[in-house]
Amino acid sequence: MAGLAVSQLGERMCLFGLSWWVLVTTSSAAITGAVMAAFTAPLIVFGSLAGVLADRVSRKTIIVAADALRGLLMVIVWRLVASGSLDTWHVLAVVACSSTLAAFFNPAGQAAIPQVAGRQQLTRANSFAEIAAQLSGLLGPALGGLLYGVSGLGSLALVSGSAFLLSAFSETFIRLGPPAGSRAGGFAAQWTDGWRYVRSRPLVHHIVLVSCAIAFFSTPVLLALQTMLRLVLGADAIQAGILGSALAAGMLCGALLFGLKQEGRKYRVTLGALLGAGVLVAAMALARSLPVLAGLVAAWGFALAVGSVNARALLQQSIPAEVMGRVFGLLLSVNMALGPLAYALTGLAIDATSAPLVLLVLALGMTASVLFVPFIPGIRDH
Repeated sequence: MAGLAVSQLGERMCLFGLSWWVLVTTSSAAITGAVMAAFTAPLIVFGSLAGVLADRVSRKTIIVAADALRGLLMVIVWRLVASGSLDTWHVLAVVACSSTLAAFFNPAGQAAIPQVAGRQQLTRANSFAEIAAQLSGLLGPALGGLLYGVSGLGSLALVSGSAFLLSAFSETFIRLGPPAGSRAGGFAAQWTDGWRYVRSRPLVHHIVLVSCAIAFFSTPVLLALQTMLRLVLGADAIQAGILGSALAAGMLCGALLFGLKQEGRKYRVTLGALLGAGVLVAAMALARSLPVLAGLVAAWGFALAVGSVNARALLQQSIPAEVMGRVFGLLLSVNMALGPLAYALTGLAIDATSAPLVLLVLALGMTASVLFVPFIPGIRDH
């Protein structure tokens, strides 16, 4: 948990600092959206392949190597800033490389949770993982905004890189056995088996389809919110970091609540939480006060945490251990497949209209997508 928290700290600071630098430098939501698209695209391209790898080799090795290499990338950013040669294309390249490493880290981490916690404690284990992530998320944007505002991107990059490297060191102490499916067939055969498994399970493949629709409208909310802060409310980096911490605080509270809660039925909780998240995005579009907006963002984070914790536990209970890495790799890829398009369209729409109007459209789309959840075959049994 400590390694996860520190890794998340580095990631939150990294993406915040780089995207804010691009927004301040270019004053373009479209270019800032391209940075976020560069973060999303590798998760789609490499996610399913990374899932196969997580079922074939040591998940611990993947986790440690991914964090160590992300730390080195941020050290490179620090050197570019120090030499005065950092350009937008450098940021795009670093974000894409960091995201590629995250694509391998994510399915290995998700598949390792049932190994560590056991299937009877999955909701609690996912809650504690969310707590560790959101504790760092609570500090990440605020610390990133403070470092950026006081001493610039260089200091932020150095601290972020150190966090990744510290996380990699702490993860060397994790004890994990070999994956259950590590010797079952070749790489290509296992990749095909992952797709075949998803297609053959109505519950799983319908969740993938509905989650793609939800992700299309929810993923670019932060881009619209960040742009509204800068261009409508005139916020600076420190204020933006505080608002990011409000999101993490809400998610932390949601994860804490379900970390203490006993295992139970997940369908109704997931549906209610995601519907509430859509309503809160609409309220954000109407807010013109930073304290009010911070409260709405915190509530949105609470709803997202409750929905995601229960949804992940539901899937982990439904998937055999020997295909866990492959399925989560596929799910992460498909779930984010529309991300780059969503970021691009959102950035262009904001430049053509306004961030508050785009937030309202995203809220309507997210809410409409969630209403399809009750029609997923077998979902009401969970």
